[in-house]
Amino acid sequence: MRPGYKQTEVGAIPKEWEVKSVQDLAQVRTGPFGTLLKASEYAGREGVPLISVGEIGAGTFRITEKTPLVPGPVTQRLPQYLLRTGDIVFGRKGAVERSAIITERENGFFLGSDGISIRPQGPAFPPYLAWQFQRYEVQAWLRQNASGTTMASLNQQILNRVRVPLAPLPEQRAIAGALNDVDGLIRGLERLERFH
Repeated sequence: MRPGYKQTEVGAIPKEWEVKSVQDLAQVRTGPFGTLLKASEYAGREGVPLISVGEIGAGTFRITEKTPLVPGPVTQRLPQYLLRTGDIVFGRKGAVERSAIITERENGFFLGSDGISIRPQGPAFPPYLAWQFQRYEVQAWLRQNASGTTMASLNQQILNRVRVPLAPLPEQRAIAGALNDVDGLIRGLERLERFH
């Protein structure tokens, strides 16, 4: 073990860091169930995108012309399901390890019935927490702990139990910024390669 580090259930971390569960860092919300939101209510071509399993990629959202739109009257009736910048969204069924953070671009999108969101609070910087969910160890834990025999399924209790290393807030900001810079560089290089 390197000096200044300690061994924890999430691996070796700096001594001043803590290990916290999601329930200590965020509010978890499941999308609207059953009759609360009917498919006929988002069959039109007006409104904000409905974020369901199909729209959630590995750290990104895939909004296409097939993405359903939720009209204004529905979002006004169910404002608790409007997503805000900093929320982290998962699909509840299938590829449960996939998640993405709501940026300014997706602010105001609507959480679908097969979605589940995390709204970071208190000592958690949302982009830092979002990067924690991209770590292999966290994704493997989600796959192993998801319920269901034929299809993996997430719920609030499972997400609340996820444990992550928590750096002091200034370090969280610096780490998230550095990871975003690296991610942007990789995406830029991938775009360059497509043109050659």
